[in-house]
Amino acid sequence: MQNSCKAWYRAARCTYTWGQYKWEAAVRSPFHAIFAHADSGCAWDKLALIQEGFSEGGVTPSGWSCDSLPMLLELDNWGGQFFSKEDDIPNERRAWQEWWGYDQIAWFASQDEESRNQFLEYAFKWTAVNNANAYMQMPIRRTLGSCHIQMPSSGFGGGSSNCYQANRAGEGCPLGFGQEETIKWLWQSEGDLRQKAGNPLPNSPYGAENSYDPETGIKLPGRVILYGSFQHHVGAISNDSNNETTRMYYIGNGIYRRAMVLPFEGSYTYAVAPYGTLSSTYSIDRYPRSGSSTKATLNVEKDNTVVEFRFNAYNNEFTTTIIEGL
Repeated sequence: MQNSCKAWYRAARCTYTWGQYKWEAAVRSPFHAIFAHADSGCAWDKLALIQEGFSEGGVTPSGWSCDSLPMLLELDNWGGQFFSKEDDIPNERRAWQEWWGYDQIAWFASQDEESRNQFLEYAFKWTAVNNANAYMQMPIRRTLGSCHIQMPSSGFGGGSSNCYQANRAGEGCPLGFGQEETIKWLWQSEGDLRQKAGNPLPNSPYGAENSYDPETGIKLPGRVILYGSFQHHVGAISNDSNNETTRMYYIGNGIYRRAMVLPFEGSYTYAVAPYGTLSSTYSIDRYPRSGSSTKATLNVEKDNTVVEFRFNAYNNEFTTTIIEGL
């Protein structure tokens, strides 16, 4: 297991968590950078889902401390392309070789312009929703290593390049991959997305350990899992009612909440499973149902939609809301 946090110099130490793994690393005060680790486990090389760790905080070199340090999420480089067309590697195998056989920035640069813009928006929103202390470091210019890609031009010639640059090709700079306007739009349009849709910090407790319904005295569920056909787009196995990746946070007054970024448009089924069991699930109404056959349907009309799910354990009401703001 390699440390996916890049420490810039040895100054302070803190603990990082990724799934069941924990490690210590030096961090730069007050920020550190972390690679945009992704799960590319499917046979379509346009899909890369961010599944990132976080900093549990610590004491900085300047003396102040926090529960979770600020960090930058970046598309890193470490060699470029690790396969050739002559290798004839099937997608099912290439999906597990780094990022579809590339490092992060080379995979990004090898996509068509629409897909590059779509992924930047996805990564930007994912960071804002899942870690209030994390920020997306835009890929402005970065080496592609061994990977050579035909760079778009404005008509003044072109050629194969081993360097990604985000500018729009034009008279002043005739070569560029064309993410300039997307980056500008993301920076200008973020608004209050973090405040409206942000989940608790990744190292926060899920809550409801000792919470009770004030009218009935019944103890509230210690675990509430959101599940359905959407789960494979957020890093879990679809229709898995016991998956911690889609566990909801208790925010008080009987309410469990979780916001997610769905990277692709489409229709998705969903339900909620208190305690992670299928013996009593809720979806289309407030009536408890046994088994996984009954689910509600969510129609997502555009890529990178932010959805907020809420479950009220007092009355079993389950709602979804599309969060606007970017």
